[in-house]
Amino acid sequence: MSKSKTNLKATVRVAGFTFLPYTLIQQDFSEQFTVLITLALTALCAYLAYQLYQNKRYLQHSELQQKEQSALAKSYRQRYLQKESELQLLSHDIRTPLHTIVSLTHYMLNQPVAQLAENELKTLLFASNHLLDLSTNFLATSRGEAVHFRPERVAFDLKGLVRDHCQGIRLQAQQKGLAVHDQCAPELAESYLGSPIHIGLILNNLLSNAVKYTDQGWIEVRVMPVEDGTILFRIADTGKGIPIHLQQQIFERFMRIPQEGPEATPGWGLGLAISQQLLLAMGSALKVKSEVQVGTTFEFRLPLQTTGPSDQLYLQGKRALIVEDHRINQQILCRLLKQWGLETATASNGRIAFEKLQQKDYDLIFMDLMMPELDGLQTIRMIREELPPPKSSVPVIGMTATTSAETLRQMKQAGFTTLLSKPFHQQSLLNCMQQAFQLEPGSALNFRSHGLSAGA
Repeated sequence: MSKSKTNLKATVRVAGFTFLPYTLIQQDFSEQFTVLITLALTALCAYLAYQLYQNKRYLQHSELQQKEQSALAKSYRQRYLQKESELQLLSHDIRTPLHTIVSLTHYMLNQPVAQLAENELKTLLFASNHLLDLSTNFLATSRGEAVHFRPERVAFDLKGLVRDHCQGIRLQAQQKGLAVHDQCAPELAESYLGSPIHIGLILNNLLSNAVKYTDQGWIEVRVMPVEDGTILFRIADTGKGIPIHLQQQIFERFMRIPQEGPEATPGWGLGLAISQQLLLAMGSALKVKSEVQVGTTFEFRLPLQTTGPSDQLYLQGKRALIVEDHRINQQILCRLLKQWGLETATASNGRIAFEKLQQKDYDLIFMDLMMPELDGLQTIRMIREELPPPKSSVPVIGMTATTSAETLRQMKQAGFTTLLSKPFHQQSLLNCMQQAFQLEPGSALNFRSHGLSAGA
């Protein structure tokens, strides 16, 4: 019996294989099986946990995508509705000066030429300039840009500028039964150096707002020199007034005073913001005092310098070549230049202009960029590279309705002297000629003798 037990405990060797005792095998197998089961369960749990984690991430990612898509769609819709609202407001503001232009044009067509009143013509001109200012503001804001400009120093008639803008808004005010008064202090000089186009734009914005938000009473513009050497501009009205908690917010873009009822006044909400930016660039700021149902007063001061009794240049005898394929634009520019004593010639494209330059000398060239056969950029390169001096160095003013950075770069590289953006104010034309002839500010280009102010 003991021998048998010994044999059981002994190692069994069969065909070269060694077998552990059964008890040892049984014990080790149980332990290994337990370990394997544990590992398998652990792996299974880990796998399930990983799958749950992945599913959770997928769901979270899907929810996030849905939220982002929903937010994006909502954002696009809000932007669309905002743009739609802005365009509706812009449409209203554009229709107002257009209505004035159309109405006055019909009126003038029914009158003998000799009876055309100067006031009606000035009102028509004011409405046109107002429309131009609106489009300029809209282009700047639609690109997300602030209004950037370099303050000018050109001579202009300040009293004439104020008078013309008040006259321009007077017809619109009279339709609401409002009186418009302009009072320029007698001690104001005849001529100042400054940025008349931008001062005119500020006056236009303030006067337009005054008419828009005033239902009865009057609007008054006062301009006077003050102790610190600056010129004070004060625009007051007897309108609806601005609540005190909104008096700083009104200088933000697209900010409009909340109103109730069917008489709520539409508007673009850009005028005050643009005006404030212009004044800040000129070293000033717009201030407001207002009381609801009493009225509003806006003030700003500008450090304008007077011009001395300098020699006046009337451009008599200067020869100008107008290179423009649009015949009406040719005629308008010719008439303006002839009023200032210039001799003019025209060409409908660059090829004709180049031939005329070969045959005759010109003191100044106005050249449109977009023309058939030979455009402005090609033509000026030929002038600068192929003609002998002094023809090759003649001042060339480029005219274009496109003022992108790339266009300006190309014009500068090609050799244009300066740019006249279309459509243009009369003062912009004068400024360009001043730059082309390298004249000192205030020494030349007197436009007051021609009956037109700087704002025209």
